[in-house]
Amino acid sequence: MKTPFSNNLISTKEASEISGYSSGHLARLARLKEVRGTRVGRTWLVERESLERFMKKNGRHKKELAGLISTKEASKLYGYSSDYVARIVRSGEVKGTRVGRTWLVERESLAIFIQVLGQRKEMRARELARARGEEYLFAQNLQTPLIVIHPQFMQATLRSRMFAFSIALLVIIFGTFTAQPVVVSRLTEKTVTLANDVAFGFHAT
Repeated sequence: MKTPFSNNLISTKEASEISGYSSGHLARLARLKEVRGTRVGRTWLVERESLERFMKKNGRHKKELAGLISTKEASKLYGYSSDYVARIVRSGEVKGTRVGRTWLVERESLAIFIQVLGQRKEMRARELARARGEEYLFAQNLQTPLIVIHPQFMQATLRSRMFAFSIALLVIIFGTFTAQPVVVSRLTEKTVTLANDVAFGFHAT
């Protein structure tokens, strides 16, 4: 047998003004029998005394509950699921409180959390873009052709240097032995022969 209701039934809208709870949350409390109430058509009526006892039991007053919204309302406002909102309240990332089986979230705290979350996403996007830019530049540098010196060119250069060295040596010796024509003549022949051997010997190898 159901316990008869007192005559002080009020609408969820009026109860919302008294308690600070949303109308939807009060309807849920009535369905869960956390607060005594009855349904008339599509409208829920709650018992004022039962609501006041519920508020006193949970140590909440209208002033303290101001700014709190249900997870369902938060979901509609910000696009997150009710379960996600309840989870971040339980983890302490957003301020809120539990009333019976229902979580209420502080609107201002949730707004700040979402703002910070957006800033973090934007920062990660910038870091990712910068990293991809660096990877692109690195890949472009790898594709730059290297200048390769052909071995024959190196050999020709070396022959030229050796030949020049031989001529310089010849000049020095010539200056030293100017007073001895016979010696200079023989030494010149040997130097020229050596220069030719150096110049063309590398090519042969």
